[in-house]
Amino acid sequence: MKHVQGMSKNGVTDASPVKPNESKSLILAQLLKLERRIESEYDSASAVLETPGVVETLRFLAELDTLATRHDFSPREIIMMLEPNYFETADEQQLEQGAANSTK
Repeated sequence: MKHVQGMSKNGVTDASPVKPNESKSLILAQLLKLERRIESEYDSASAVLETPGVVETLRFLAELDTLATRHDFSPREIIMMLEPNYFETADEQQLEQGAANSTK
């Protein structure tokens, strides 16, 4: 098994193999660097959860997902029940935005 340094980002690994003869201090330094990066990402995610309304919204979406799964509905069907014209409006906005971008 190869030792790996780096992290996966968007499904692409920016890792390079660590040679077995590299010093333990170099490997430890890489692990500490990764630990700091993970801590930073965790802090960022935690800060978002402190925003008013975010936790309630996530709970609501989780409950919708549970109900959709239990009753064999797709997420699109659930959204259409809540707002029937949602996808028509979203599609129109995407078309308008695409047209605006193509004229630039």
